[in-house]
Amino acid sequence: MRGGAVVQDIGGTSVKYNQRSDKIAPMSVRGGIALQPVEGATLAVDADRGTARVGAEYQVAAPLALRAGAQKEFGGSGTGWLFTMGLGLRYRFLRLDYAYEHHPVLPATHHLAMAMSYNPALITIKNALVRPTPVFKSFYREYEENDFIDVELKNAAASPLPVTVSIDVPTLTKTEEQVIVPPQTTQRYSFHMTFPPDLLTSEGAGYDNLVQPTVKVSYTRDKATKVTTKKLDNVYILGKNKMSWADPTCAAAFVTPDDEAVDKFARQTVAAYSTLLNEKFGHNNIGKAVAVFDAIGAYGVRYQQDHNTPYEKIAGANSGFATISYPSELLTSKIGDCDDCMVLYASLLSNLNIETALLDVNDPEFGHVYTMFDTGIPPERVADHFLDDKEFVNWEGRIWLPVETTMFGQSFSDAWRNGVEEYYKRKARGFIHEPSFSEAAKTYKPGVVKPADVKLPDRADVDKILDRDVAYFDARVDQIALGSGVSLDASEGLYDAGAAYLRMNHLDKALGMFDRAIEKDPGLADAYNAKGVVLTQRRQYEEALKLYQKALALNPSDAGIRLNIVLTYHLQGRRDEALREYQQLKQADPETAGRVAYLFGEAGPAAPPAEESGDLVKQMSADNAYNEGASYLQLNALDKAMAALDRAVGLNPDLADAYNAKGVLLTRQRQYEEAVKMVQKAIALAPEDAGFRWNLVILYHLQGKRAEAETEYKKVVEIDKSYEGRADFLKGTTP
Repeated sequence: MRGGAVVQDIGGTSVKYNQRSDKIAPMSVRGGIALQPVEGATLAVDADRGTARVGAEYQVAAPLALRAGAQKEFGGSGTGWLFTMGLGLRYRFLRLDYAYEHHPVLPATHHLAMAMSYNPALITIKNALVRPTPVFKSFYREYEENDFIDVELKNAAASPLPVTVSIDVPTLTKTEEQVIVPPQTTQRYSFHMTFPPDLLTSEGAGYDNLVQPTVKVSYTRDKATKVTTKKLDNVYILGKNKMSWADPTCAAAFVTPDDEAVDKFARQTVAAYSTLLNEKFGHNNIGKAVAVFDAIGAYGVRYQQDHNTPYEKIAGANSGFATISYPSELLTSKIGDCDDCMVLYASLLSNLNIETALLDVNDPEFGHVYTMFDTGIPPERVADHFLDDKEFVNWEGRIWLPVETTMFGQSFSDAWRNGVEEYYKRKARGFIHEPSFSEAAKTYKPGVVKPADVKLPDRADVDKILDRDVAYFDARVDQIALGSGVSLDASEGLYDAGAAYLRMNHLDKALGMFDRAIEKDPGLADAYNAKGVVLTQRRQYEEALKLYQKALALNPSDAGIRLNIVLTYHLQGRRDEALREYQQLKQADPETAGRVAYLFGEAGPAAPPAEESGDLVKQMSADNAYNEGASYLQLNALDKAMAALDRAVGLNPDLADAYNAKGVLLTRQRQYEEAVKMVQKAIALAPEDAGFRWNLVILYHLQGKRAEAETEYKKVVEIDKSYEGRADFLKGTTP
């Protein structure tokens, strides 16, 4: 409903002539209301001091309107009702109106009017822009989650207008959305796009196209549909295999771990070698990565430079477009450039839940891409798996192996050695970057491509390559286990070697070393206990229990041995025996017993108060940092070891082991005075640790301080008699 009023001739209207004034029109007031009960129909009433009027109009269709009305004058001069009726016709810019008027006194009157008018559109498209340019079909999932096109609309009407915006990007997609444009404003609207499911699988998916997008806006006014259209600037639509190295992370759009061919190749390969991988590589990711790499080579995938868009030529030119095969396509063609090989290997490992990262070498001398994967090995355990700190990459607190993926067909060990050498060479020059594929995939999600029919290579073909790698890693295991000064002439050295084999999950070699240790020293309780651990892992529980009992008889105070007995009984389902041993363990060492209290429905050690939880986290972090430093120290990576040990004492200033390890490190660097300070700090925190004091004896000896060395040695022997006879060197000359 609308209302209005008008005042005319305020104060009256007069005219003057020959100094005479006459009022020819008195002031008049006129008011009225209009109502629209249904769409297309309007009722109106107005009145002034002497006349009342009523009228109606109905828009039958867009070009036709019917009208009727009546008028009545009041007062002494009133002449009765005046009735009218008529119609209006409109076609584009031409308008025709007819009215019939029935006067109470005068004869009927016919009114006919024709008008031509310029009526501009109420909605106009001021501007429109496709945001990504060029458009890559391979990134369609990223486009679906972000604004793809901006359209600027102007509404010249006095009321809001609902409009339909239709967007057509040829060879790519079409979409249609409804918006309401406020009155007499210009608004910018941003639209997402939905892409057809066959975008990457249709016949023309691989073609590049130069297209002209179109924006069409339609709305209804007076029951007529109005349409306005705007053609946009041409846009390049690049085929499904295209990308730009301006943003290397977009390569994640080609890493397809859920692809059927990828899933089949990765899962069946690992399943075929599961027993071997568990025996030779344990529970880290290296074994799976080895098997998959060697299977790719046996399958026949080979590197061949893409002569159209070689990476090393376009890496420095951000405007260049690369062509990348999806993994299923490479498994079909078996020939690919470095980027093709990289995304295939990353996809296969990602399918096995192994995190991977892109290694982007953007060196002016040499452009290249390959990959590295997370080994799953904790930083504090690197010494159990590596001979040198340049064999792996400690990145974001995890241990990664770079692999040269252009070497499919050769052994994994060769690809690893080449990959890590290349990494450190380019890293030193500052020309290598390591974006994580899992992080990149949050933006560039892979699309769906045609499935490929993949037949796995014959096992014999895989074995030809894999056997070389297994032999290589076996030899490395021996180097690691028997290195670091281990003496196989002493029972302790044999035990240490066996423990190293056990940590690396080489159980047969571990058993052999433990047997030799027991042969040399039948009273070595740790060796019996360690043999029991091996047999427990093999589910030979009865034999394991016998070994634990033997170890406990030799060392009744060792809570760790009794804990192993509790766990073994539990694994056998012998609850009564497990509970009996648990009660004895709880009396001897409540803290150790608390680790398995949950097995018997009891609470473990009391949780720290809330205000102490932060300290507990710091202590755990300090222990991890110490273990990492000790591992690097074993690898003689002294800078990395010192950095980790500094973190450890920063988190826990009372961590005596960390100060002692810093002393050992400084001793290797011949900084004896600083080393003495560190070891003395460790002794102050743990005065009964004979090992710390023994290190101080060595330091005094190296400094030529014989008297101090002899005095400290006496304290060592008082604490631990096993050190007797070890200081004969003090009787010799000063070093």
